[in-house]
Amino acid sequence: MKKILVLVALTLSLGSCVSSKIHKDLQTKYDQISGEKKLLEEENQSLQSELDDSQSNLKSAESELSALKEDSELLKRKYSALEKDHASLLESYNLLTNSNDALLAKNAQKNLDLLKDLENSRALLAEENAKLESKEKKIKELEYLMRERENTLSAMKKSLSDALRGFEGKGLTVEQRNGKVYVSLENRLLFPSGSWTVNSLGKGAINDLAKVLSTQDDINILIEGHTDADAYRGNGTLLDNWDLSVKRSTAIVRLLLNTNGIDPTRITAAGRSKYIPVATNKTVEGKSKNRRIEVIIEPDLSKIEAMLSGL
Repeated sequence: MKKILVLVALTLSLGSCVSSKIHKDLQTKYDQISGEKKLLEEENQSLQSELDDSQSNLKSAESELSALKEDSELLKRKYSALEKDHASLLESYNLLTNSNDALLAKNAQKNLDLLKDLENSRALLAEENAKLESKEKKIKELEYLMRERENTLSAMKKSLSDALRGFEGKGLTVEQRNGKVYVSLENRLLFPSGSWTVNSLGKGAINDLAKVLSTQDDINILIEGHTDADAYRGNGTLLDNWDLSVKRSTAIVRLLLNTNGIDPTRITAAGRSKYIPVATNKTVEGKSKNRRIEVIIEPDLSKIEAMLSGL
C-alpha cells in the first residue's frame, strides 16, 4: 500500500518532466495496481467472511466437542456402572447356577426316592389288594357256609318236629335259636321222680330223635341235664342235683349211642344241676319245666372257625 502511494507521489512530482509514454505506463500500472487492490480487497473480504464462518463453525464445533466430551464422560460413567452391574449379575448368575445345579441334584435324588416309595407303595397296594380279594372270597364262602348252616338247622328243626310230633303236649319242644336247635324234654316224659332210668315213653322219644340225628354226620350234640331247686333226697351213690343231672344226661347219651350212625366223638354229656332254670322254682309247673333234658344240636363249625381264623 505504501509502495503505491510513493509511486503516485513520484508520478505527480515528476509529471512535467516525464514523457507521456511513461505517464501512460504509470497510469496503466496504476490501473492495474488499483484493480489488483480491488481484487485483493474483495478477496480479503471473502476471506474475512470465510474466516468469520470458520470461527463460527469453530465455536459451534467447540460447543459440540464440549457436549460430546460431556456425553463421553456420562457414557463412561454409565459404562462403568454397567460393568459393575454386569459383574454383579455375573456373580449372581454363577451363584444361581451353582445353587440351581445343587438344587437340581437334590431334586433329582428326591424324585428317585419318591419313585422308589411309589414303587414300594404300588407293591404294597397290590399285596393288600390281593389280601383283600382273598378275604372277600373267604367272606363270600363264609356267608355261603352260614346260609347253609341256617338252612341245615331249619331243615333239621323241621325233621325233628315232624319226627317228634307225637310227643307234642307231653313236655317236648323243638326250637331254633342262636344258630342251634334245642330239643327240650321234661323229665316227666323221660324219668320217674328222683331216677335216671329212662321210661318206655322216653325211650320212644329218644329213639325217634336218634333216627333223625343219625342221618347227620356234620353236627355236634350236647346233652344237658337240668334239675329244679329242690335238694336231692334219693338214696344210693348220688349226692346232689349235680350228680342227678349228670346221670340223667349220660343215660340219654347211652340210648343215642345204641343207634347206628351217630359218632360218639360228636356227643357231649353235661350236668347243669339247678343253675339254669327256664321257669320259676316257686310253682309246681315251673319246677316241672326246670326238670328237663336239653338236646342241643349245632352244625360242625370247624370249617367256619378255620375260615374266620384266616381272615
